[in-house]
Amino acid sequence: MKPAIWAPTAFIVDGSDPLNRRFLPHYINISRLVNFRILDRWGVEQFSTADMSKYWDGNDRKGNPLPMETYIWIAVGVDNNGNQVIGKGNITLVRNGNK
Repeated sequence: MKPAIWAPTAFIVDGSDPLNRRFLPHYINISRLVNFRILDRWGVEQFSTADMSKYWDGNDRKGNPLPMETYIWIAVGVDNNGNQVIGKGNITLVRNGNK
């Protein structure tokens, strides 16, 4: 399978759907993550990691809940041959009720 980084287009952070309450790209044949970032609509970084097991929970860097809207995700990885692989897209953060 060709190396790739992809992700769903929405997730719910209120806990009502245990399979969809965190946002983590899928890394296909990626041996190392350089960076996974979440940016708001103004380009302000809200989350960043170089750990493939870490995910975004819909909060900012200080742990405060971010508003329901669409964010930009960018992930840069390295495949088993040392080639750079880039994945990017939009993710809609959905919150249920007052959460």
